[in-house]
Amino acid sequence: MDQSQMDTLILKMNQAFIVRTEEIKEEFSKQTHALTENFNKTMGTTIDEKLNPLMEENNILKQEVLFLKEKIHNLEKTAKKNNIILHGVEEREENHSNLMEVVLKTLNDMSKAAKIEDFDKWEISETFRLGRKDNKKKRPILIKLTLTWRRLAILQNNKHFPDNVYATEDFPKDVLQVRKELKAAQQDEIKKGNLAIICYDKLIIKKNKPGKSQDKRKRSPTKTPENIQLNREGDSLTAPNKINRANKLEFTSRYRTNTLSETQTPKN
Repeated sequence: MDQSQMDTLILKMNQAFIVRTEEIKEEFSKQTHALTENFNKTMGTTIDEKLNPLMEENNILKQEVLFLKEKIHNLEKTAKKNNIILHGVEEREENHSNLMEVVLKTLNDMSKAAKIEDFDKWEISETFRLGRKDNKKKRPILIKLTLTWRRLAILQNNKHFPDNVYATEDFPKDVLQVRKELKAAQQDEIKKGNLAIICYDKLIIKKNKPGKSQDKRKRSPTKTPENIQLNREGDSLTAPNKINRANKLEFTSRYRTNTLSETQTPKN
């Protein structure tokens, strides 16, 4: 075999090797793609099988958490329904017993001014100051009452407390935050002329009817009748004679009588 034949053989072998290499690469790529698809499908199915129960359990836990939050909120609301917070009372008491006396005196001073029943000790189950003691501030007093209607009586007679002393409701922290956020919206509605009231954690708005005046109508002053005459002799006012107005029933009765008489009169 000469050199030219040898070169030709080597060239053919190289070409065959290249072709075979490409075939192997293509086969390997197909197998890799098939393995990848199979792996993804298998893993996706496996993940879904394991993840779905976890997601369902997570949803159940979320619902339970919401239910428990609502239950805690209702319990806290019920626990605070007979509470009030008294603001502006001087902090001079030395112990809890003195604080009870201060609270009773403040409430009874208000009840006398409002002309309602005085408060007794049995109507107050507990009293204590809120927050840390600060000589520069008057800490509010939390009062737990035994009767709901007495709490309402206090809130309705706030104006009868001394100056700078007033009572407020005892709201949960989340409700206080909501009411604080609603305050700005309430002021905006009031500026528009609407009636806006914050009821617990909701803003109730009553729209003002267009064209309706907000000012109360005042009664026009009564004018003196022009036909009142002055009696010169006695310098006294004399009212004019009353105008006799026909009684409707009497007029009707007379009309019927006359008509009946005419019908019964024989003709000539």
